[in-house]
Amino acid sequence: MTELEFYIEYLKQNDEIEKVNLLESIKSEINSLLKLTPFEQSLFVKNVISDLFNGYQLCPITLDEKEWDNDINIRNNNIYKFEDKYYFNHAVLFYSLEEKSLLYGDCDNITSVQEIKTFPFIPKSFNVQVITLNGEYHVLHKNVIDEIRLYYP
Repeated sequence: MTELEFYIEYLKQNDEIEKVNLLESIKSEINSLLKLTPFEQSLFVKNVISDLFNGYQLCPITLDEKEWDNDINIRNNNIYKFEDKYYFNHAVLFYSLEEKSLLYGDCDNITSVQEIKTFPFIPKSFNVQVITLNGEYHVLHKNVIDEIRLYYP
């Protein structure tokens, strides 16, 4: 038995029929569409459900009006429109090695907020390690700047 099957059995024993029906439906649909082995089904469903409950996006952000409310994306409120341009607040997260904390702002001409140039858009956050030199933060590994500029041109 796969982990998913164990979980479904557990739910059945605890009379959580609605959850069982949902998982069985998802499992059946995935199997018919993707022709996965039972183990692959279990892993796929587990990852999708985990992503859903953790608030991760399963598909790209679009410009569809159903996704926007007052210039803020309703699927990810860190994506917004300002003066006819779109931005992602958490594109770059700076991590201070000395302070062991996350920082937002500017460092070596890279900002935490990046403009989104194309849609559909899949949000990506870059975790950038910084060090302090003469009271200013500097990116520790400069090659990450090139990666950021490729993703957010």
